Amino acid sequence: MTHQPSRRSFIAGASLLAVVPIAAQASTTAPPAEPSVSPRLQRVMTLHLRAAAECERFDVAVHSPACEAFAADLALYPKEPEPPHEQVETTFVNWDEKEIRLSTNSVGSRASADRVVNDPTWADMGDETWRQAFRELHALHQRRDGVIAEQKARLAAYRLAARKRHQLAKLEARAASLADRSVNLWRAVLASPSQGVADMAAKVAFIEKDDDEPGEYEFAALAADIKRLAAGATA
Repeated sequence: MTHQPSRRSFIAGASLLAVVPIAAQASTTAPPAEPSVSPRLQRVMTLHLRAAAECERFDVAVHSPACEAFAADLALYPKEPEPPHEQVETTFVNWDEKEIRLSTNSVGSRASADRVVNDPTWADMGDETWRQAFRELHALHQRRDGVIAEQKARLAAYRLAARKRHQLAKLEARAASLADRSVNLWRAVLASPSQGVADMAAKVAFIEKDDDEPGEYEFAALAADIKRLAAGATA
């Protein structure tokens, strides 16, 4: 039974595939010296390791503690309870002969209140008592909304001041910059043309150490290296 090789098995065997044409070419010569990673690839890998370490150090020592302090600061803010719901003064008799007193606690009645006040096509809806009750409800909702908006504004102002106290904008920008540098150098490692089997083996080890689930980007980079090395060995 045949099966398709997994991406991981491809990566694991990438160095072997690259060495086949070279080994065949060198089979009649003396044993070659132990290959070493090219200086260019080694340099980019070193730069990536430094960038990744700096990114981790900044997160652990600076950014995360600042975020935790910010969260603790927010926890000190006194939570303001929403204003209580209110009932209208005017009542009306419903279709089933029940007396109705509207309240801001009734979610379904708000849309009707808004339409009675703002939609001219509702000017003749119901009787005057019915319309007056909904006008009062609209006013109560407007007042309650205003109080809630003021509460949210105070919380937003406190949050903004806390962010400034803990310099979160500056720290977030620095964290993003370090992460971008680390990622760009990671890509540069894979994009660096392998000069030989040692480079291929180093890239495979780099991928295995840095990425639990290699994807299309890694697959394409190794495939390009194999094609390039195979073409050079058979030229």
